Amino acid sequence: MKEDYIGIVKERVRLKEGRSVLEKILSIIYFEGNISNKELAFRCTLPIPVVTAIKKEFIRVGILEQNKGIQLTKQGVDFVDHELGFFGLDIELYKTLLDDEKQRIDLITKLSEQYAFIYENRPQVDVTIDQAKCTVNTAFRRAMLCLENQSLIGKNILCVGDDDLISVAIGLLLNELYYDKEANRKKVCVFDVDERYIQYIIVLAERYNLPIECLKIDLREPLPISYANSFDCFFTDPPYTTEGLSLFLSRGVSALKNEKGLRVFLSYGHKPIDEMKKVQEVILNLGFAITDIYNAFNEYEGASLLANVSQMMVLQSGEDIKTIVPEECKYLDKIYTGELRQKSSVYECKKCKEKIILDHNSRIRTIEQLKKEGCPNCGNKVFDLRKKQPSFLLEREKRSLSEHILADFYGCTESILKDNELIQQYMHEAAEKANATIVSEKFHTFSPWGVSGVIIIKESHLTIHTWPEYKYAAVDLFTCGDTLDLRSAMQYLEEKLGCKKMEYNDISRGLLNKL
Repeated sequence: MKEDYIGIVKERVRLKEGRSVLEKILSIIYFEGNISNKELAFRCTLPIPVVTAIKKEFIRVGILEQNKGIQLTKQGVDFVDHELGFFGLDIELYKTLLDDEKQRIDLITKLSEQYAFIYENRPQVDVTIDQAKCTVNTAFRRAMLCLENQSLIGKNILCVGDDDLISVAIGLLLNELYYDKEANRKKVCVFDVDERYIQYIIVLAERYNLPIECLKIDLREPLPISYANSFDCFFTDPPYTTEGLSLFLSRGVSALKNEKGLRVFLSYGHKPIDEMKKVQEVILNLGFAITDIYNAFNEYEGASLLANVSQMMVLQSGEDIKTIVPEECKYLDKIYTGELRQKSSVYECKKCKEKIILDHNSRIRTIEQLKKEGCPNCGNKVFDLRKKQPSFLLEREKRSLSEHILADFYGCTESILKDNELIQQYMHEAAEKANATIVSEKFHTFSPWGVSGVIIIKESHLTIHTWPEYKYAAVDLFTCGDTLDLRSAMQYLEEKLGCKKMEYNDISRGLLNKL
């Protein structure tokens, strides 16, 4: 077993920073030879006395020697080559890429053009599990960012979900960097639930001799114990929900080595400031610090939910990283956008005019699957999209005692949201549009503005709360009946409030299969 010289020196110096700073010191000396303590301290952001102490300890363990300046011993060169992963590396190319942004961009462009067909031929996205294809250029930009953060060479890298084929981009970049493709075969590992992507990545890894290992796993299940504390960094592009973010980051933490200063590359969509505070709280509660944020770093093909772009956040592990989701527990809550904001699509068969509902509760959940299987009535495989609808607006078998509809109205007319009488009138008329039986009403105006109101109906209730300063209104419809025309009520409010964008969340209350 090889000596862990970095661990020994870290312990002797009582270094608060992680192992990565010691690796950086050795790599600088490896590439550049003798370098002054002042320059080394500047480049590693360490005090000069600490750098001096580190050098002395590396000399004591036989890695460095004082001979017309500090340099690596033969033992030190062997350690850096084989333990830090520099054996077989194109040193000049590596140094050029670290120092020259234009050279990085040129290589990204070259690899993107050379391997574009790989990304064009990947499996169709499954929108029910929040897949969205990043562009080929984005994939190689992520791989290059890993190199810039010195988390690529000699590192074990994990992709927590990989419909973006980041593992492949990393493998192809490593092939460019090494003369000897077999040298220092550290692993790139993929955890993904989608068997199609797993098989596609395996084929590519064999074809291009890439050091990729794939594991088909639903991240809601605990990770195999053999993968705990195994990786030096991880990438993740989680579902566009706080729940999905918490789960994917927690699983990554379970697999990350228990060391300070390790990197996590998190791709996540831009959200309003209050929601971003929740995202940052999740990150901080896990024990990470956000060291860099690159806005609009990731580009996607047709991902309207993300506005075709998302930000890249680089996180760094502290001493107290921990999981939010317990490592040994199965995660039971919903994590995907479609589960939390249930919407359905209605397709009509071009031949027999049969209408088919696609959503999370359907056996057939995507149009790709529907085209493959054909119309359940006549077998035809050509369909027209009628309209995407919130699931509560669709006729379906009753599965619960009641439905709780949470509706967000954005971009409303400010003057209307301040007007108590108008709000009461429109809510009253919306209840009538729904064919509800009104029992009582109560509305209140707050200072300086904002209206809250409730209409008690025989079938349950309707409520509204307005924020005129944000041009926003929140409407709840709780109904225990199945005779109300919810579509007409919601469309009426959308029109009367001057709403520019409306979003729904449909919660079934009192599930019959649990009673």
